[in-house]
Amino acid sequence: MYKISQPDNIMCFWADSVSNAMDIRGVSVSYLGTFVRENAMCLTGRTTSQVCSELIKSHTASEKISYIDLVLRSGKTSCVGQAIRFVSHAWSCNFLAVVETLVQKCKDEKEDESTCFVWFDIFSVNQHSGIEDFGHWSESFQSAIRKIGRAWIIFIPFLPVWLERSWCLFELYAMVEGGVPFEILLPSAEEDEFTKYLIGGGKVEDAISKIDIRKATAFKQSDKDNINQIVAASMGHAKLNELVTTEMRKWFVTCAEWALGRMQNDEKWVCVLHLNTVKMYITLGRLADADLELETRHQRQLALLDADPLNMAETLCELGTVKWKLGQLDTALSLLTEARVMCEKSAAENLELLGNVTNRIGTVLEAQGKYQEAISVYQESLDIKIRYFGSHNHVNVAATEKNIGNVLFRKGEYENALLRYQKALAIEEQCLGTVHASVATTKKNIGIVHGEMGDQITAKAYYKEAYDIYLRSLGPDHPYTKELAAFI
Repeated sequence: MYKISQPDNIMCFWADSVSNAMDIRGVSVSYLGTFVRENAMCLTGRTTSQVCSELIKSHTASEKISYIDLVLRSGKTSCVGQAIRFVSHAWSCNFLAVVETLVQKCKDEKEDESTCFVWFDIFSVNQHSGIEDFGHWSESFQSAIRKIGRAWIIFIPFLPVWLERSWCLFELYAMVEGGVPFEILLPSAEEDEFTKYLIGGGKVEDAISKIDIRKATAFKQSDKDNINQIVAASMGHAKLNELVTTEMRKWFVTCAEWALGRMQNDEKWVCVLHLNTVKMYITLGRLADADLELETRHQRQLALLDADPLNMAETLCELGTVKWKLGQLDTALSLLTEARVMCEKSAAENLELLGNVTNRIGTVLEAQGKYQEAISVYQESLDIKIRYFGSHNHVNVAATEKNIGNVLFRKGEYENALLRYQKALAIEEQCLGTVHASVATTKKNIGIVHGEMGDQITAKAYYKEAYDIYLRSLGPDHPYTKELAAFI
């Protein structure tokens, strides 16, 4: 079962109607199994939301009490106790899958299900009462989370809907404020699909870079407004967004490393997943880790007589990229040039890889100050990418447009550089949305051009926009974020 434990926490949303005084009693995991067996005919294919409205609320309607109180009144006192785990989950998920994940977690950890009491919202919260004073309730909620002390967060599916929910992000805020450790769990049925996603090069950044508490949704507009007011008055929206994206990146990497440990006997897919994991290292700024893994990978490939040239080319491309980021320009150029030769000689054409390798060669040439050579190579890359994608409107095309703009800027051709950047920005915003790290880089570049042209007001405005995106998508410790912090 995938999991990650950290001192900071991420949570999902629960009922939009809760009592003002938080009850930290929970039901035992063994009782959840009993509940499933007793209501088996009513639970198949039902979401947690449906279970709450069709069973929990109906069974407690006459007395308007919580389900935990109903259990106690039935004499099953051993099934209720102070919660030792806060269960976080999306109400739109399959209820049986949530319960099965909790049961499996206890089995994996050899934890006694009869004494593992979990705070499961539909059971612990009185579903017939609402929030009267949001500020008071918020303090009560945070206090309750601290008393419970730990959380299990269930992802169904592995890219959960809670990323776009105001309640889930608010709960994260409460967990972080309380310093509560957590584990993110995937049900067994989701593990294989998630591994396939990682092997297939799942775009982690695309999945999490759009997180924004200000744009998140809630069933009640008043809840969304209250949540945003509390977050703004404390850590701030940017900080909360940063916390979510940082923890999600850690989780993706941890899951990829865990999956690699399971796949040691499947060399083909280990090779693919390993490279994708290393790419995530690069995104996180873990260049030393990426460098070591890629050097080792390259040496292993050299030792194979039948190594796939394109696989080797991709390894060299990423290794060359890391060397460039580490400032080892001559080594980077040599590795990337070798990768390009392998692409061109391969019987199996891979225009996408060839275009990327060529583009990165241009980047190194630019860093070496060989501007005319860089423009020529970038243009080659642009032609290859347009040929491959069949259109100018693709993020990889935008990347090369942006790189050409960089060289034109260095040559002092500011108007031409600005045109290239603006073209790249339009493509990126259409393809990636407005809060992607690549969009931030382009905005930063546009700001620099305006600054050199003497328009400092416009320049600073673009810097601020870029900084906010970097902070949200890459975190405060990333070099790109730190670089801009001094200019806003």
